[in-house]
Amino acid sequence: MKQVIDGKVYDTSTATRVCELASSTQDRGNFGWHHTQLYRTAKGRFFVAGEGGPRSMWAERVGQNTWQSGRGIRAVSEGEARGHMEAAGCSVEEFVEAGLPLEDA
Repeated sequence: MKQVIDGKVYDTSTATRVCELASSTQDRGNFGWHHTQLYRTAKGRFFVAGEGGPRSMWAERVGQNTWQSGRGIRAVSEGEARGHMEAAGCSVEEFVEAGLPLEDA
């Protein structure tokens, strides 16, 4: 998947997958189904990419009150990437590989 955001090309085939953020156990027929992953570009920019049903973060509006399944890419800040990783329970190794340093408590 490839998308241009603010004049920058985000491409899942050339970026490094950092971690799996969400992969719903529901089948694709469920409106809440989704699959989302966090990526980092060679230049260090983070983005999420995924697809999902009409009640997921990937839903696409097709009318005033109508939504359908969708897919896409969204650029995220380093802080947002860290928050997504913490919420998904990513490992310490995944944080280190993503270039997001951690501190001892």
